[in-house]
Amino acid sequence: MRRYSLKIIICLLVVLLVFQGIAAAFGDDEEQQVVTKHQIICDGQPLKYTAKAGYLPIRDQFGETKAKFFYVAYSLDSDKEKRLRPVTFIWNGGPGAPSSPLHFSFAGPRLRADKGELDISAYSVIDNNETLLKVSDLVMVDPIGTGYSYPLKPEYGNLFWGVQQDIDSITEFIRLYLTHNDCLQAPIFLIGESYGTFRAAAVAENLAKKDYDLRGIVFISSVLNMQIDKLISMALSVPSWTAASFFHKKLPSDLQTDLNYTLHLAEDWATGEYLRVLLKGSRVEDQERRTAINNLARFTGLSPDFVEKNNLRVSLDQYSSQIFAPEKKFISHYDARLLGIGNGSSYDPTRDPALFSRSGNPFLFILYLRKELGFKSDRPYQGPFGGFWPPSKTARADWMAYRWDWGSLLDSKLDQTPALVNALKMKGNLQLLFVSGLYDLTTPYFLTEYTIRQLDLGQKIDTRIDHKSYPGGHMMYEDETVRIQLAKDVISFYLQVMNKKSK
Repeated sequence: MRRYSLKIIICLLVVLLVFQGIAAAFGDDEEQQVVTKHQIICDGQPLKYTAKAGYLPIRDQFGETKAKFFYVAYSLDSDKEKRLRPVTFIWNGGPGAPSSPLHFSFAGPRLRADKGELDISAYSVIDNNETLLKVSDLVMVDPIGTGYSYPLKPEYGNLFWGVQQDIDSITEFIRLYLTHNDCLQAPIFLIGESYGTFRAAAVAENLAKKDYDLRGIVFISSVLNMQIDKLISMALSVPSWTAASFFHKKLPSDLQTDLNYTLHLAEDWATGEYLRVLLKGSRVEDQERRTAINNLARFTGLSPDFVEKNNLRVSLDQYSSQIFAPEKKFISHYDARLLGIGNGSSYDPTRDPALFSRSGNPFLFILYLRKELGFKSDRPYQGPFGGFWPPSKTARADWMAYRWDWGSLLDSKLDQTPALVNALKMKGNLQLLFVSGLYDLTTPYFLTEYTIRQLDLGQKIDTRIDHKSYPGGHMMYEDETVRIQLAKDVISFYLQVMNKKSK
C-alpha cells in the first residue's frame, strides 16, 4: 500500500511539472524572474555582472496583489564590494514612459547602437564603456502601466495613476527590492528624467523619512514645480529659444558669434527688462513696450510684428511653429535642433522628430530582453502613447491627457521643491546633480536654474547642489559626445558623494 501511494505521488509531481512547463511555454511570465551572467569590456578590462529581469508584486495591507512591477537590475560580480556598493533606482518620465530610454541609451551595461536607423533585421547592441554599473548597482524601474508593469485589474489602475499614488507605489517598490535582495542598508541613489525628476524629489522625501541611506539624486531635464507663475515661466524660457534660434542662424549677426555670451545676454534681459514689462501689464509705457518688443524679436528671431500682435506674450507652441512657418516646418520641443513637418496646427508630440526620428528599431529593446536577458513575454511593452490592444481612438493617448490624476491645480503636491528641501535637511550627506539640455524647450535650462535658486536652503546645503548644461535636447544622452561627457560627470558625482561620506 505504501509503495502504491509513493508511485501516485511521484506521478502527480511529474504531471505538475509538465503542466508548469506548458504554462511557461505559453508565456506565463507573471511570476518569472530570470537571472543571467554577463561580461562586457569596460575601459579595456572585463566587467562581470549579473542581470535580473522580472516582476515584483505590490500588495495592499491585506496581502492582496494589486499590480506587478517589471524591473531589470544589474549588479557586479564582486563579493568584496557587495556591502558598500550603492544601489541606483532609475526611471524616465511622462508620466507614462518606461525606463528603457535611460536604460538602453545611457546607464545600462549594453547600449542600442542603431543611431535611429530603421533596419529591424539588425541587432545593433554594443557594450557601454561609460555604464554607471562601474560605480553602482542599477535597478531600472517601469512604473505601473509602463513597459511590462501593469495593474492586475482595470479598476486597480487608479491606485497608481496619479501624483501621490505614483510616488507611494515607487517608494514601495524600492522597499520591496531592497528587502528581497538583502540590501536594506545599501547607499541609495535616484536618477529621474523629466516627470521622473518630479517623482524623484517626492520619493526622496519618503525615503529620508524612513531613514534609508539616501546619498544622491541625478535630475535629468528637471520639472520640480508645476505652479511657477506663467509670466515668470515665459521669461525663463527665452534663453532656450535664443539657443534654438542661434543654432538655426535666425538671430542678428552680432548675436551669432558666441553662444555662451549670447545666452548670458538673453538671461540678463529676460529676467530684467522683459519680466519687468510683463509684470507691468497694461501700465507699461509705450517706449518701454516698443523697446521690449524689439528685444524679444532680437533674442528669438521672431518678427517684431508677430511679437507685438501677441502683446509680448509668446507661447512655446507659437515660437516653435512661427520661426519656420514659411517652410511649413516647426522646431522640435524636445530637441530644438530638429525640424518637423507642420501645418500651423497645435503641437502634436506624436509628430515631434526628437521623439521618433531617433527611436531606431522599435523592437530592439524587446529583442535585447529576450536574446540577452532571457526574459520573454508577449505583453505589449507600453510607452507614453499607449501600447495595448485595441488601440486608443484618441489622437493623443498619453497619460497626461486622459489617465493621470493631477489633483487640484492648487494642490501643493504639484510643487515638489518643499519635499526635496525636506530630504536635504533630513539627510545631511545628500547631494544633487541637475543636468539640462540647452536645446530642450520643454524643460528649459534657465527654468531649472531658477528653481534651484528658489529652494529654501541655507548656505551649507546650497553647496551640495550642482547644475550642468549640455549641447543637447531633452534626452541629451542621445548625442554620442554628450552621452560620454554626461556619463563621466555623473560617475564623478558618484565618486565625490561616496568619498565625502567616507571621510
